[in-house]
Amino acid sequence: MGGKNTSEGEYPFIVGIFYKNKYICTGTLISSRHVLTAAHCFASSESQTYLNKKCGENTECLQKYLGKNKKEKCQTGYLHPKRIIRDYEIGFGSHQLSKMKRLKLETIDPNYQQFFHSGCHQNDLAILTLALDGNEKTRPYVCLSYTKDFNIRGTGATTLGWGKDQKVAIHETLQKLYVFNVLSMDECSKSWKPFPIDGICVKEMSDMNSCDGDSGGPLIAIQKEGSIYRYILLGILSFGTDCQNLIENTKPETAVYTRMDFYQQKINEIIGWKNENFDEFDFNGIY
Repeated sequence: MGGKNTSEGEYPFIVGIFYKNKYICTGTLISSRHVLTAAHCFASSESQTYLNKKCGENTECLQKYLGKNKKEKCQTGYLHPKRIIRDYEIGFGSHQLSKMKRLKLETIDPNYQQFFHSGCHQNDLAILTLALDGNEKTRPYVCLSYTKDFNIRGTGATTLGWGKDQKVAIHETLQKLYVFNVLSMDECSKSWKPFPIDGICVKEMSDMNSCDGDSGGPLIAIQKEGSIYRYILLGILSFGTDCQNLIENTKPETAVYTRMDFYQQKINEIIGWKNENFDEFDFNGIY
């Protein structure tokens, strides 16, 4: 809420995620065929949590999965990959939901289930592979940070999504919101205990914040490499204070994003980028 309308073509690597023809989450293209979003976008209200089924009240079993976390945060289970491939579509090609082209999924990497296996404390990341449609050479995408000397702490960034505000449940036009800096881990830990080890955070504001419908949306910044400036993906939205509570004067805390550099090597392996420094990678499609 409190964001501004984007223009057509301003962020062409942002996609909408639809479940049974209904928009539910935001995602980001990191190659012409791969989308990153939040694992919690694939929760199932029809099933009990993984740990409830796996452990019940067995304390030793729960501790094995939760680690240092004392309680499970999950409220539901998750959808099976076959159901996700059947029922989900990715919208792209426009900043307006009603004008998007839709494309089915070929696969979802099974590691999204780790979010639910950990009690929904961390690993809030899903990697989707789009079905082939003949447009792979022209579809724009965003970078992960590919140099090791980029410090995200204190970086100004932009978050994007179609989520709700005080007046609408879902925006028709993609919204952008500038956040002044990414906070340190010490500062993040003051808002949420325990704070996820794979998280980064930014300050919330009572009238400007990511909301329901923005889940999985990106936190992006501009990185300079020589004379070239590129958008890079710092994180994807995981959780924060409920916007309705902020409207009703609940104290703002921080919005938490799954940190991409924490998973960069794993992402490279999953989508077939063999060299983590991208020495042999063709950057022609990067926006």
